[in-house]
Amino acid sequence: MKKENPVVIVEGRLQRKRRETHDRIAKAAIKLFRKLGYEDTTMDAIAEAADVSRRSLFHYFPSKEDVAFANQEKFLAVVVEEMRRQPMESSWPALIECAMVHAIVDAASPENIAINKLVRCTPALQSRYQRKYVLMEQAIASVLVKRSNGDAASRTRAELLAAIFTAWFRIATDDAGGASIKGHGDAQQKVPEAFRQFWQSLLAFGEEGLAYHAQQDYLSGNPDSLAAKKGSRKK
Repeated sequence: MKKENPVVIVEGRLQRKRRETHDRIAKAAIKLFRKLGYEDTTMDAIAEAADVSRRSLFHYFPSKEDVAFANQEKFLAVVVEEMRRQPMESSWPALIECAMVHAIVDAASPENIAINKLVRCTPALQSRYQRKYVLMEQAIASVLVKRSNGDAASRTRAELLAAIFTAWFRIATDDAGGASIKGHGDAQQKVPEAFRQFWQSLLAFGEEGLAYHAQQDYLSGNPDSLAAKKGSRKK
């Protein structure tokens, strides 16, 4: 199969200026959050540090919480875009891993690592912090469904894989707290290995589950299952 052709968007002068202003505000806010803490940083202070008016600040970010999560929302957008870029013949596990590795390595800057730690440690941000995992699960499942034939079985399979992966990603992220990754190069080495361990864990669980069912079939004398086993042994 052919690769999906990504839509190429040409950024105009106005769009570039808006993006630069958006990024400048986010960077100024991150510096203030790291220096003063989230609670003690005001929107007025962010506007002054970013050299924008209060009105312009609220145009880009309606609340201080929106500023704090600017980079995390960008992360999910990168994941989705990278999934769409992968060849249509890619397996779903490969699709997710390639996109996630790219997004994690891209986001593994000292600034992002610091703001992620701050967000996790700020009680006022926990609700939105946990919501990002819900959005991630939905986004991944949506991309997978669009790459399937759209029947009920494919949708269930897509939602299951997205849910399992997101649960693992949440546990791995919260346990490590980003402390095990020091930067882009470090992430490029450690993230693929983490995925390898994840897939190996799923395989082990699957084998244990099938072994349990084989044992139950044997104990119950399930004729269909026993016949299937005898047939497979003859082959």
